[in-house]
Amino acid sequence: MDVANVLSVVYDIFTAIISVLDVVTDIIIMTQFYDADRMPFFYTSLAIIVVAQLAYCIAFWWRYADTYSFCNSCSVFCIVLPFAPIMSFIFYFTADRHSTLSRFLERTLSTFSLTIPSDYVKPKDKKLQAFREWTHSKLYKHLGFILEAVVEAFPQSILQLTYIVYYNEHSTLSIVSILLSMLSVSSKSLILCMSLSFNWKTAIFNWLACVTDFFSCFVMVSFVFYTPSHDDNSIADEPFLVLRQIYAYKIVCTILPFAVWGSLGINLYWSMRL
Repeated sequence: MDVANVLSVVYDIFTAIISVLDVVTDIIIMTQFYDADRMPFFYTSLAIIVVAQLAYCIAFWWRYADTYSFCNSCSVFCIVLPFAPIMSFIFYFTADRHSTLSRFLERTLSTFSLTIPSDYVKPKDKKLQAFREWTHSKLYKHLGFILEAVVEAFPQSILQLTYIVYYNEHSTLSIVSILLSMLSVSSKSLILCMSLSFNWKTAIFNWLACVTDFFSCFVMVSFVFYTPSHDDNSIADEPFLVLRQIYAYKIVCTILPFAVWGSLGINLYWSMRL
């Protein structure tokens, strides 16, 4: 096994472990919301988890559906729903059409007029680079993990961060849960960045830029809204408040003008093209 294959397997294992740990910690945090009688946060967290399970079932039907019959769709949805928590692993292990699970699903899905697609391993373009082949393969395998990051990990991290800055209550588990969610989103964004790039150098650069912006959003929210508690606020909090004002002015003076200029420039460019 060459280095590329080893790194690919390591990435798969890391992605799966991070996703599982992230879901487990999110459920534990949700129970803590309930125990602390923070019912709005509990119901919001529960709704995010439910929406994620529904998204897995819809993705399963979308991938394997060979017919759009309403009765078949409802039947498949009801049968798949209990397996939604492990759907990410089902997507991963059925990426190989010759695996045991793939053959089992192929025999089972034929009852509901569903089929396993067979054109994802070898793209139609024979001259497609190995980079593109690897990217397409990872996108196909990690569909469930990508859904988990977008639909479950990212909203849960925003919710937990909001809870911390709103109630000024934090614990080691809550910080670990947020970090796991951020790692989950960051690891999945690597595949998405590669799908939009032409080589490894631009892919890594785009991914690092996305991860930096993603982590910066959390740092900025925490820095702006979190107020440290000290007995002598006039002395202990003064450096923190000064740094917070400087950071806010930096955003207003440097980031916002470039954002406005960039959006206007893009609109003008496309209007001239049309």
